[in-house]
Amino acid sequence: MFECIDKDLGKSTTLNQWHHIFDSDYDLLSPYLRPTGDQSPVSFCPAYAQPTRQFDGSAGNEPECSSCCCRESCDFAQNTFGLWKFSPTRLASRLGSVFRLTPEPETLKDESVRIGTVRSKAEGYPAFLLKGGSGDYVKTAQNVLQNQQCPCFFITPMHCPETDQWSARYKMGYSSLEEQFEPHSFSLKRGCPDPLLKFKALNHSPADVAGAITHLVEDVRPGVFIEHSFKYIKFPDGYRVNLVRAPIRRAVVRFIHQQLAHTGCREFDVEVMRESYNDAHPKHEWRSVRIREDLFKRHPDDFDRLFDAVDKANGRYFMLV
Repeated sequence: MFECIDKDLGKSTTLNQWHHIFDSDYDLLSPYLRPTGDQSPVSFCPAYAQPTRQFDGSAGNEPECSSCCCRESCDFAQNTFGLWKFSPTRLASRLGSVFRLTPEPETLKDESVRIGTVRSKAEGYPAFLLKGGSGDYVKTAQNVLQNQQCPCFFITPMHCPETDQWSARYKMGYSSLEEQFEPHSFSLKRGCPDPLLKFKALNHSPADVAGAITHLVEDVRPGVFIEHSFKYIKFPDGYRVNLVRAPIRRAVVRFIHQQLAHTGCREFDVEVMRESYNDAHPKHEWRSVRIREDLFKRHPDDFDRLFDAVDKANGRYFMLV
């Protein structure tokens, strides 16, 4: 299915040929075919999808099938010359609904399709389906980006590590149908992380995704509960880190937790994290790099519940929740 989308989206041929191309995925993908109103110069054997005869427009003319198969195996009633297009906009509408985007299907010139818009509070970011093979995904994404004035979310039919790395480097969103969907299906895989959460966190306030990733805490320390706005964090033994009356400390803890959860790495550099936080919160800066001595002043036990020093002299720590 994913290979068909990658290679054949936007192409036109007869229904018999589409049966052959889509194979077992025909019932799944055929709703995204539309008649073009044009005729193919040749028709195809429904059994083997080989050209069988030339189009001459003569009514009732039924020549023998070519040597690819015997006449008895061919259903000439379905062997028509009408062209059907694998419609990018029809598929884009379906993908937009699956990914919960504001629908804006549009076929672009450079082997890409605009699926819709990622909504994050008052902001909107365009989402695109790229095609053409993993070797061309990054180039296509770069071409699309030249016409945009904001970060974009890119989807490819097949997973492409190069596109994944490029997107992360430039704070673009990225996912693939191969990663997100069950095989031979437009159903999302159970337990698969929502790629839009990371994209929104990179390009908007982390509050957008507050509480949405608390399930990741269970992977680090089972039984830890984080209140959705990070007002408190409760541990299995009953210990409670109370951040209700510490807005800056609470915002910093939430920011670090969400940044690390999205990267999949629990280790961080305090100075780098502080600069990232201050870029996102210019009106409420985290001023001191001494995270335990200043930010958690008079609350060192809370700090020790949340963080562990990896290399204190160089400001490297590990988040425990």
